[in-house]
Amino acid sequence: PLTYCEKGDQQKWRWQAMPSPRPIYALDRLAQKPTAPVLVVEGEKAADAAQELFPDYVVTTAPMGSQAPHKADWRSLWGRRVTIWPDNDDAGSKYANKVIEHVRKCKVPFVAVVDIPFEFPQKWDLADPPPDGWSLERLKFLIETAPEINLGIWPSIGSDIEIARRVNEDLIDRHGDIVISEGVVWRYVDTHWECISDSELRRTVHRYDGATFGKESIVRLSKSRIDSILNEFVAMHDNLDYFADAPTGINCLSGFITFTKDGGDPILEPHAPEHRCRHVIPARWPCDLKDDAWPNSLLANLLTGCFKDDPDAAEKINLLGEVIGSAVLGKGARLMKPKAIVLKGETAENGKSQVLDVIRGLLPLSAVSAIPLGKMGDEKFVCGLAGKWLNASDELTSAAAVASDTFKQVITGEPITARDLYRSATTFRPMAQHLYATNDLPSFKGGMDRGVQRRLLVLTFNRTIPEDERIDHIGDRIATEEAGLLLEWAVNGAQRLLKQRFFTEPPSSKKALQDWLYGSDPVLAWLDQGARLSPTAETLSSKAYAAFKKWSVNEGYRENTLPAINTFSTRAQASDKGIASKRTSVGRVLIGLTVHSEDLPHEMTQS
Repeated sequence: PLTYCEKGDQQKWRWQAMPSPRPIYALDRLAQKPTAPVLVVEGEKAADAAQELFPDYVVTTAPMGSQAPHKADWRSLWGRRVTIWPDNDDAGSKYANKVIEHVRKCKVPFVAVVDIPFEFPQKWDLADPPPDGWSLERLKFLIETAPEINLGIWPSIGSDIEIARRVNEDLIDRHGDIVISEGVVWRYVDTHWECISDSELRRTVHRYDGATFGKESIVRLSKSRIDSILNEFVAMHDNLDYFADAPTGINCLSGFITFTKDGGDPILEPHAPEHRCRHVIPARWPCDLKDDAWPNSLLANLLTGCFKDDPDAAEKINLLGEVIGSAVLGKGARLMKPKAIVLKGETAENGKSQVLDVIRGLLPLSAVSAIPLGKMGDEKFVCGLAGKWLNASDELTSAAAVASDTFKQVITGEPITARDLYRSATTFRPMAQHLYATNDLPSFKGGMDRGVQRRLLVLTFNRTIPEDERIDHIGDRIATEEAGLLLEWAVNGAQRLLKQRFFTEPPSSKKALQDWLYGSDPVLAWLDQGARLSPTAETLSSKAYAAFKKWSVNEGYRENTLPAINTFSTRAQASDKGIASKRTSVGRVLIGLTVHSEDLPHEMTQS
């Protein structure tokens, strides 16, 4: 503050020391509205902006910034209802905790902290423009429903387990029924289950910091102890299969589409928590479509353009309908024969990327991941599959990962334990439908075993779409302009998939997978096309290996990429050709194969 001083013939303004404690900002507003609730923000600029937005509140802040709440005089808030809106960053969270600590001493009967939604930008405060889609009414609703911080005294909350039980009770009081599954806490909001943010969970624990229990004990919470309490809270109530065991159906804006037995007629039911859905398709069903909606649509234009002149074009279009149907059902891993679908097109401008955009575009962003096959063996990436309905990627590289056990687990929905950076390991059931696009099918290090073969289906895109037929961004346009038609196509695909219980497999897909198999596994190619099979014959494994190498080189395989003899023997026995092995006095022999002299290299026939 400045004061006017006169000393002799000198007259001037002088800086005076700030009073201690410092008065909180806008004391005059508190005096003018003695019964109004109080909103505490961070910084004078945010306080002035918030006062204009919310005139029913008195908005104040600690003077001189977020680092000085301990220097402020908070006694002016005695008897008031106080809600704190922190900045959306770590400093804001610390500021809120400091304010709670000080107003606790001022006999404030009610304190709440706004739970900032995850879509708000980092460091956002009330002086900034609201994020897209956030009206003044929605912002005010956040204040009115902010979770209360209980400042009372508890008889027994000394242990982490006791506090974890109370956190569970607090969340139920605030949200109604909650569900803990796959290490995440969920609440039901009108149409679906929504995860409760980590910041809200931590603030729910914060309310017990400084609380007294027993005669003289006080709860002191550190970051590690808060982590411990939340870990125990999750462990006490985790239901791994809650969402995996959900009823079969499609959750859209107008309700839950279920099907009569074995893929019968679709029926629309009102939304309910019992449907156990974590996402909502942003479209309505049934769709009021005209009779000519399909033939005149962008969707039909794209699909017929991709597969024009293909003899199995109808089967290919049906397969894509079943793929999007599997994705919106959210149970790609629970089908009788789950498959990862690979869109293969060797030429440019063949439409496969646009098809990917269409299928991704029907689902909400929260239901989609984009983890390539090459990252499936990395737990930091595979944890991104938790809760997703579709995993769609334009990348199909690092073929060694394709043959991994993790790939088989994610396609069939077996429990997986993965760890995100800076978080505890989480066990979950992957449920996503997998969809990949590639120009070239990679070879497999270690070969493509039968388990991987059963989980792959290749859809070929053979046509380069002429320039005069192309429509810019057609995939994105279909998702936005034809959402109703797209959902209708998905419902029909889901119904057909449930009735058949497996995907339509076009003839060209079977051939493409066989070509991929032979190209990536020369042992299997030799057994099918070059070996002499005889159920009772016995051949030294060294001779069989020599015949295999000679045939492979003649067929164009690079010798330095061929497996060693032990791997060759193992893969031959793992095939479905009835090959067995035994050890004899002359060495290991393979049963079921015979080799003629013309099959061997020249030097071996001479010896």
